[in-house]
Amino acid sequence: MAYETERDLLLTVFEGVALAIQHIGSTAVEGLSAKPIIDIAINIQTLPIDDDILNQLARCGYKERVNRLGPEQAVYVKGTEEMETHILHIIPVGNPDWHNKIRFRDHLRNHPASRTLYEQIKQELSRQYITDRGSYTKGKEPFIRQVLSINPG
Repeated sequence: MAYETERDLLLTVFEGVALAIQHIGSTAVEGLSAKPIIDIAINIQTLPIDDDILNQLARCGYKERVNRLGPEQAVYVKGTEEMETHILHIIPVGNPDWHNKIRFRDHLRNHPASRTLYEQIKQELSRQYITDRGSYTKGKEPFIRQVLSINPG
């Protein structure tokens, strides 16, 4: 329900610009424990985003995370630094990360053993990197790359 509400809001903000919008991340996978953060990916034609959309995102409570994932996509967050509620990945057409995010989500949805293993990895990384989100995220990358390599897009 939280994703659908935010999706509808973002579809209004990105009206005529969004080619697709997807719920990604752990909250998009039933049965996978997750922080209460909704990850959303929006596919658009090109970056940068025009000022009207940027102003609307700001009015909706989104702030840019500069250099979060490099110049090939834009990342915005909603909530406070201590408690983000939404992470918005704006990905232009042609960036392979769009398909990778969806393929990884779908793999976890369709393969319970992978979902269980990923959950164990996340829990261990959470204990290891309690206050270091960057290292937590980086620690998940080998598993994600492995899943994507066995499920080529």
